Amino acid sequence: NDIHPVIKKALIYMNENYSNNKITMQDVADKCYVSEVYLRKLFDKHLNETPFKMLTKIRMENAKFMIEEKRTRKVSHFTPPNR
Repeated sequence: NDIHPVIKKALIYMNENYSNNKITMQDVADKCYVSEVYLRKLFDKHLNETPFKMLTKIRMENAKFMIEEKRTRKVSHFTPPNR
């Protein structure tokens, strides 16, 4: 099940730029050289998701990862070294 090249490019762009709060779906579409409407149709057809919802999921996953990473660092900071 190969991913559509436009979706692949959009996902790469979203993953690289998710922290930019000003990113718009038009920005994503422009990077993929397609219209925003076409991008939405592709996402709906292939992923049953809107590009905006996918960007939100990417942001949530990265936030979750950063929280878990912070907890891990705190725990390892208080764990005595092995002797």
